[in-house]
Amino acid sequence: MARPGSTIHPLRAVALGAVAFAGVEWLATAAWPCPLDAVPSFGEALLAGLGLVGLFLGVALLGGRSQGDGLRRAVAVAALWALVWGPEAARAGDRAVAWGLLPALLFGLLGLRWPRLALLCFALGGAATPLARPSPETQAAPISSESRRPDLLLITLDTVRADAMGPAPAGWSAAGVAVAPAPWTLPSLHALMVGQPVEAQGAGLPVAGGYQARPAGLLGLPERLQAAGYATTAILSNPHLRRDNGFARGFDRFLHSDEAREPFVLLHNLDGLRARLGGGLERRRIRRDASAEAVAIDVLIEPSAAPRFVWVHLLGPHEYGRALEAPLPGWAPGTQDPALLRAAYAQAVAAGRARALRIAAAAPGAVAVITADHGEAFGEGGRQGHGSALDAAQLEVPLWGRGLDLGCAVARLDGLAAHLLGAVGLPAEGPALCAGEVPVAGTRRDRRAVALRSADGRYVAVARDLPLGPAEALDPDTRDALRAIGYIEPAPED
Repeated sequence: MARPGSTIHPLRAVALGAVAFAGVEWLATAAWPCPLDAVPSFGEALLAGLGLVGLFLGVALLGGRSQGDGLRRAVAVAALWALVWGPEAARAGDRAVAWGLLPALLFGLLGLRWPRLALLCFALGGAATPLARPSPETQAAPISSESRRPDLLLITLDTVRADAMGPAPAGWSAAGVAVAPAPWTLPSLHALMVGQPVEAQGAGLPVAGGYQARPAGLLGLPERLQAAGYATTAILSNPHLRRDNGFARGFDRFLHSDEAREPFVLLHNLDGLRARLGGGLERRRIRRDASAEAVAIDVLIEPSAAPRFVWVHLLGPHEYGRALEAPLPGWAPGTQDPALLRAAYAQAVAAGRARALRIAAAAPGAVAVITADHGEAFGEGGRQGHGSALDAAQLEVPLWGRGLDLGCAVARLDGLAAHLLGAVGLPAEGPALCAGEVPVAGTRRDRRAVALRSADGRYVAVARDLPLGPAEALDPDTRDALRAIGYIEPAPED
C-alpha cells in the first residue's frame, strides 16, 4: 500500500491508466454497444487509452513530484474528464450529461486522499456512464391490447429510383408511381415528415450559409404520434438528417450514425481521423446500415406497453460510388465507369431492399412503409446523381406498404404522413396520398425551382413565391460529413 506522500513513476502511471481505460472501454462497448458505432478491438482501445491517460497525467505531473502530486493528478483527471465528455454530451442533447460528470468528480475527490485511486478515475467514470444512464425511451402507462393502436414502421432508403427495387413482395401493396417532394434528401424528408409540400413550408431549401429551418410551430408526424401516446425512435444515417436540422423533434430516442456517446466519443472520432489521414473509409461507413438494421430489430422486438413509431433511414444505396458492403469485380471507390456504377448501384439497392424487409419482418404486426427520399439519374438529361433537376429520374421512387392501402396510380410522399395518421385512427391535415398533379420543388442549386407533375407524367416548371425563411447554419463538422458522401454545397441561386 502506497504511503499518502509517495509518488508514482509517470511511465508506470500512464501504462496502468491506459490498461485500465482499455479494459473498461472495451468491455463497456461490448456490453453496452454505442448504437451505430463499431465495437473497437482491445488494441484500439489500448492505443486510445495511452494517448488520453498520457495527456491527462502529463498535465497532472507538470508541477513536479512533490507530495502535492496526488492532489494535482486527481483534480486534473476529474476536470479533464468533465471537459471532454460534458460538452460533447450537452451538444448532443444527451440526458446522460450528469452521469458523465458526477463519477469523474466523485472518483477525483477520492483521489485527493488516495493518489493511486486517481489513476482509475477515467476508467471508472467511463464504466459508470453506461451503467447509470437512464433509458431515454418514454415509459408510457400500460395500454390494453384492445385499445392499443398499431405500431408504425417507416423505412426510407436513400437514393432509390422507382425502377430499381423490382416488384413489391407478397403481402405488400405498392403505389403505381410515387413522387418525392424534392430531388434530394433534406427538403424531401422535411416535407414527408411535416406532410406539406416544399412550396408550402420551405424547410431544407438552400440559403446562404446553410439550409432553411423547419418552421418552429409546424408539427410533424413524430410529434403528432408522440402526443397520441406513441413511443418514438429514429435510427438514421445521413448528415442531412442530424438533430441540428430538426429531425430529432418528436423522437424519444434519436440515434444517428454521425453521433457517439461517452465513453465512445474518442474512438468514434479516431476512426474518422484515421480515415481522413489515410484516405480510406472509416468502418462506420462500410457497416453503418448493418448496425442500423441490428439496432432497429432490437428496438422492434423489445416489449413495449405503448404503441411504437420507428423510423429507419438506410444510406447504403447513396454510397454506391464510394463504399460497398460487398466486393464488386473491377469496382473501386470513386470510379467513373458507367457500367460499374450501374452494377454497384444495383448491388447497393438490392442490399437495402433485403435489409428493409428483414427489419419489417421483425415487427410483423406493425403497419409498415418502405420508400425512398429521392431517385438517381444515370444519364437522363445528361445528368448523373440527384438534386439537380425536377424530373422523373430524380423524383420517382418506390412506395410499398404493409397493413395499409397504397393502391394509388400516382402517390405523393408529402401526403404519406396524413395517410399514416389516418391508418391508426388519428386526425390528420395535409394533402391526400393519391393525387393527379403533384407539386415538387427545390433543387440543390436553385431554391426557387418549382414544377408540377401532370397526370400524364410530365414535369412542367411553374412560377411560385416560395416561403423563404431563416437559415440553419451549417457547422464545419456537418459540412465535412456532407463532403464525405459527395455533397459539395453550392451557393443558392436567387
